[in-house]
Amino acid sequence: MPTTKTSVHDRRAVVVVLGDLARSPRMVNHVRLLVASKFATDVVAYVATPLPADLQRDERIRVHACATAPSMPTACPRILAYAVKAAAMLVALAQSLLRVLLAKSPPIDVVIVQVPPSIPTLLMCLLLRAATRAALVIDWHNFGHTIMAARVAAKHAEAQPEVDRATAFRHALEGHALRSPVVRLARAHDVALGRFADGHMCVTRSLRDELGTPGWFHWTEKSTPLTAIVLDRPSETFVCGEKDEDVPAQLTCMPAKRTSPIAAALRGDADDAADSSDWLAACYSCGDAPFTTADGKSWKGADRGALVVTATSWTVDEDLGMLLDAAERYARHREDPKASLPRIAVVVTGKGELRAAFHATLVRIRQRMPTFGDHVAVRTPFLESYDDYARLVSLADVGISLHVSSSGLDLPMKAVDMLGCGVPVLALGYATLENEMISAGRNGLLFSNAKELMACLTKIFAGSFPWTTAGKLRYGTSALLPKLRNGAREWAQGSWADEWNANALPLLMSAMKRRRRHVGAID
Repeated sequence: MPTTKTSVHDRRAVVVVLGDLARSPRMVNHVRLLVASKFATDVVAYVATPLPADLQRDERIRVHACATAPSMPTACPRILAYAVKAAAMLVALAQSLLRVLLAKSPPIDVVIVQVPPSIPTLLMCLLLRAATRAALVIDWHNFGHTIMAARVAAKHAEAQPEVDRATAFRHALEGHALRSPVVRLARAHDVALGRFADGHMCVTRSLRDELGTPGWFHWTEKSTPLTAIVLDRPSETFVCGEKDEDVPAQLTCMPAKRTSPIAAALRGDADDAADSSDWLAACYSCGDAPFTTADGKSWKGADRGALVVTATSWTVDEDLGMLLDAAERYARHREDPKASLPRIAVVVTGKGELRAAFHATLVRIRQRMPTFGDHVAVRTPFLESYDDYARLVSLADVGISLHVSSSGLDLPMKAVDMLGCGVPVLALGYATLENEMISAGRNGLLFSNAKELMACLTKIFAGSFPWTTAGKLRYGTSALLPKLRNGAREWAQGSWADEWNANALPLLMSAMKRRRRHVGAID
């Protein structure tokens, strides 16, 4: 049964998300802005995580929970498993869309579908378009067939030794995975069905340009459909902190703050990766604050630790080994008496299958370099609250993105969130990221391997790490860190609502108008 009721409006939209709605911030934002634009809105999605409070209580939003597909035995052949899963998804989606059709509401004007996944959502949404005469708009987040190729590459990587898995994954993704029959069939499916959409929203300019190539829809000046680039913007949860102030006391070990989830994460409570003898643990055990002094002022110069944050799902498509390699290089470089670098705390937040392998690699590094913990502290917490994660990001000095794009055409949402907090991003580079998000030397830096990542860290911190004198924030001779922070803040200007109203809403209105005109001509 739907979770809320729908009130009568002049216009009605249906949003289809074959994923967990609460963890699809872009689609949640679509829903919010549709309602703000006077659309009664039905949402068909998985509801595995509690919905945001505003979506739960808004009478104009009707959520139809879609049953999740069954998990298949690991020994099951890949093609058979995929076929069974697709069939189960099709049945569940059909049931949910039937409830949408039978609801006592105004006629449907527009359907917005998230892609990927495209199977079976594109087919079902086209049938809904035909049955209701509504306009269909595809919101392209990436390509479904490249996501499938990433899964094929991941299977290949699992058969390799742990230390080589990330490299094997990238090589497979760039090579034979895209030539897999299943992947090629999925691409043909998207090309065949996607051309019937009335409009296309894209997360990047590069993705929109790719859709117009001969290999896809081959748009020309006369045949270009309605398209819009709707860039991801930081959600309201990720906001710029007061970077003119010291790191707040939430990161300290003061008694009143011992229950803070962030302080607990930094202490290493229930964290297998935490080393009880590293510099961060030593600060806490002695009653000192690793990032601020007891009076709330920063430690002077290199004595004050730097907070480096990244987020991961602990899957093979992110090379966390590269991060540890860079951390070890940084520690060895900092042992040079001439190196003016701060100690760093590297916080890797998230949960997933490869967390144990990461811990094993970390143990080996500590064994071959006993002084590693004097320079680098590593923590791997999972913050249950999304707000706590956002708070942690906002407190970071630097964020790191190890995202490997399956298509090379999307952008990492974690980097969007970091920039939204005014935090510079060190990112594993590729063309779309460099052209459309991270401007090297302005709001972040790019790297391609562990050596370059270590160089980025030393470049940012050497001679420019902040301290306070007379209550004022001061920097060293290098102004790179404050420059990158200012650039991150500039990038974060403009809200999702601004972006949506300027680009998405006009596209939706034009698609609806064109669809009505086309249906009228047929009648």
